[in-house]
This record gives sequence, structure tokens and C-alpha cells, in this order.
Amino acid sequence: MVVSNERPKYAVIPAPKGRLEPTDLVIAKFLGAPSRRWTEFVAENFVYIAAEPGSRIWVDECWVDNEWALCARYRDQADEAFGMRVVDLHVPREPSTLSDPLVRGGRHASARSQARHLLDGVPDDGQDVVVGWTEQDGRRWWGIPPAAGWPSVLEPANNVAAFSWPPPRHPHRRTTDAHRRLAQTFAAIESPRWSERALSACLNSLLISHTAARIAVEDAWAEDEWTFAVVYQDPWHDVARRIGLRRSTYERDSNTFYKMQYGGGLTCPPDPTRFGQDVAECDIGEPLGTIAEHLRADANGIHWWGDRPLQPPQGPVAH
Repeated sequence: MVVSNERPKYAVIPAPKGRLEPTDLVIAKFLGAPSRRWTEFVAENFVYIAAEPGSRIWVDECWVDNEWALCARYRDQADEAFGMRVVDLHVPREPSTLSDPLVRGGRHASARSQARHLLDGVPDDGQDVVVGWTEQDGRRWWGIPPAAGWPSVLEPANNVAAFSWPPPRHPHRRTTDAHRRLAQTFAAIESPRWSERALSACLNSLLISHTAARIAVEDAWAEDEWTFAVVYQDPWHDVARRIGLRRSTYERDSNTFYKMQYGGGLTCPPDPTRFGQDVAECDIGEPLGTIAEHLRADANGIHWWGDRPLQPPQGPVAH
């Protein structure tokens, strides 16, 4: 790994309708299920916040290792070099007490809030640093060492996901021309329906996502006011190379709305941008796991999970 001797130059990437930001999910989505993805969401937001004006540290490098720990090499305002390795972020949990150093806000805590609390607790200026290891260049590491010992933290083979801001172009990203065209088309709609706004957010999130970089979008459409579908390829699955996902916020049987992180029974539709981002990161970006055993193929050779495309009655008028 190369040690930077000067503060990286960060910039904000302009987007057609605002600036791009890392996905910020709430912890309720992950409670009870260890997830490397949660650590990755926290890591990306950690780097993003550290790049904000007024931050007391700047990050040279940040990555998640093969033990699902967040690792970072950073410098403080005195240009002292440190390294940190934080474990157990992949086990999202509600705080048992208000003094929990990792999480605040219970089920409503988000990846960004956890990253901010983590950043607030990062020691700088050499204060309160319990040094566990020192690199040859003098960089001092604190935290919990890897099972193979501190020097292994710098082994490239142990790095499973790296993060920086702005996010670099992923060397293996599989963005298709159809994906770009669809993203531009839905972003250009002057008066979009809820489903078109959610689909636009989903497509835009897939364009910059680290964890969904392997995904190749083939097609996408809005089915009705509350429903959209995405057809994509995922090289992690050889049996069903063309995968389809249909998502709707409207629950016809109960005449209510559904929000991915909180469940159904809502009287009002959730924020479409957040809903679309959740679909991109938590559905399409996640490996299918056992869901791959229950995919249902249609006449076009698309293997669907969730509901296959239908033409349900129009949902209720938003309150």
C-alpha cells in the first residue's frame, strides 16, 4: 500500500438533481443478521463524512477486511499518521445503554449516524491512543488486531472492499448502455409518478454502488403508480443469468403502503428516493442466497424473485 504524504483533494460530484451521497440505511434492516454489507455502508459513510469541510482528520485509505472489520489509515490536523481497525460493526445491534460507543438511536440509527459517532471517537493528536502496532513509516495503529497479527492488516489479499470519496470508477463495473439510457430517461421525466421517482433512484444508486458493481441492468420499467421492475444479470449466479425483480410499495389486500425497512400497514407512501436506494442496495446488490432456489422463469427466460410482473389495480391516492 502507498502512504500519501499530502491531504487528498476531495470533490463533490454533481448529479442532475443534487449531489451523490453514500447510501444511508437504518439499522433495523439488519438487526439480528450479521452482515458485511452493514460494515461496508458504515465505511463508505465514514470516508464521506471525513471528507467534509472542517473534519479533524482526513482518510488516506479505508477498507473492509476479510474478517469484516473496518480499517483506515488517516492523518490528523498535526499531520500525524494513524491506523485504526474496528471490529463487530458487521453485527448491527440496538444499544443496551446510552453509552454504547458504536450505535445511537436504537432501531432508527443509520449507517451515517454510526459512521459519525465512530468518527467522533477517533483519537487524534496522539491523545488516548493505545498503540497496538507501528508501521515502518511511524504510523501508529490502534484497535483490535487481525487473527493473523497486525502486519496482516496491510496484506492486499485481506482487503475485500475499499472506499474513497468521491467513489472511483470501479474497475469491474458492468454498467450497460441500456442502464445509462434508462437512468437518463427516468431522471428527465418532468412530473414523475412515485414509481418513476423510486426507479430513478434505484438506477442511479446502481450506477455508483460498490457492492452492486457486478450488476448489469438490462431493462427497467414502471408498471403503475406504485410498482416498478428491474431486469439484470448477476455473474454470481450461473443458473439464472437474467434475473427480474418487481417491487411495489402498495399492498392491495390491506389498501396500505409498504416501506422496506419498517414493513407494511402505512397510510402514506414512503419516500420514493429512499425506497429505490434500498431496492438497489438491499435487494439487487445482495447475493440471492437461498432465494436462487425458488426463482420462477417466464416465457422470456427471465427468472423472477418476489412477484412476477402483473397489472394490479391502481393503488390508493396518496394521503
